[in-house]
Amino acid sequence: MTPAERSPEQYLQWVRWLLIAVLLVPMGQDVLSGAALTVDGWLGLWCFALAVQLVAYSPWPRAEHRRLSLHLLCDIALWNGVVWLTGGATNPFAALLLIPLVLAFLLLPWPWAALLLIASIAGQLVQLMAVSGTHLGQGAMGGHFQAMVAGFVIAALLLALTLLYLRRQLHQRDLDLQRLRETQLRDEQLLAVGTAAAQLTHEMATPVQSIGLLLEEVELALAPADRQVTETERQLIRQQLARIQGLLADWRLIAEDVRARRVQALPLDQLIQSVRQLLSITRPGEPVEWGEMEGLAGYCVRADRTLMPAILSLLNNALDAGGSVRVSGYCSEGLWRLDIDNTGRPLTPEQRARLGAECLPSDDGFGLGALVSYATLERFGGRVYWSGDDRSTRTRLELPIQECFEGD
Repeated sequence: MTPAERSPEQYLQWVRWLLIAVLLVPMGQDVLSGAALTVDGWLGLWCFALAVQLVAYSPWPRAEHRRLSLHLLCDIALWNGVVWLTGGATNPFAALLLIPLVLAFLLLPWPWAALLLIASIAGQLVQLMAVSGTHLGQGAMGGHFQAMVAGFVIAALLLALTLLYLRRQLHQRDLDLQRLRETQLRDEQLLAVGTAAAQLTHEMATPVQSIGLLLEEVELALAPADRQVTETERQLIRQQLARIQGLLADWRLIAEDVRARRVQALPLDQLIQSVRQLLSITRPGEPVEWGEMEGLAGYCVRADRTLMPAILSLLNNALDAGGSVRVSGYCSEGLWRLDIDNTGRPLTPEQRARLGAECLPSDDGFGLGALVSYATLERFGGRVYWSGDDRSTRTRLELPIQECFEGD
């Protein structure tokens, strides 16, 4: 087992074995001096230390924090016994009792660590009361001993608060690093998807141009009578080719905007109108109910050309789920909120939590549309939330807004 794999309990066991060996020294001195070994002296403390060590090797209790709490509590009692036999509250080395508290506040949940703090302070108070009943506890020395115990209590409390603060900061840092790793993984996935999309777009441009040239050659080769018969078919083919060429041109503009990080102010009312027009072209006859759009006039969002495809992707996902779809929006507290409600196939709570954060396999794909939309809106300071129940799902889009000016 490497040092990195050793648990804190193993280090505590080594310290106890060292203490058990050290306790043999005063026991040997008592034997050599002819003093009787009593259970309330070094012999009793040695037996207690050995019993604590044997208990530490047992698997009970199985809960790790409970087992470690029990072992540290035994260590606090053991070290208090050592201090007791070496002067009690008069022993200046009582500050070593802070070591188990450091381990407690570093390794245990704070309620269990607080219990160990109370036990350690209680042990010091017991030793102070024992000293107060002797002649050493009278007069100026009594005040000195009280100050020593008070200093221990203050040091223990400050140590506990400091360690709790550091643990909270470390936990927050770990959460930030975890979110950073998730964001990096998602960006790598999006980069791979974007690279593949750019390659496919480049490859698709050549056959589209070739189809256009072949169509022209076919038109020249046909007889005049055949041309009249196939005019309708040729027009449909040309419309689809023009649409594909338009999409390729839009893709090049979008890629240029992303490369140059070029954003512009998009009026919300015009944005919604463009989305509705494109949706009517791409998904004609779909059951989409457009609700009220409150307070959109005079407000803009700063984004590039990728915003509209991201919104359309969310709408397409809602339509693909089946059922009816209702879209509504409003502006509030500096944000534009767009709600997409659909009564089709509902999402499970696990899917709602993971959707948009990672590639989520589904019956119709891999969740890339939601992933790309989420990352796109996040680039503009926005977010996407998914909520719902067993009957419906709500997709909420949020984007920061600003007032539109003449120069925008």
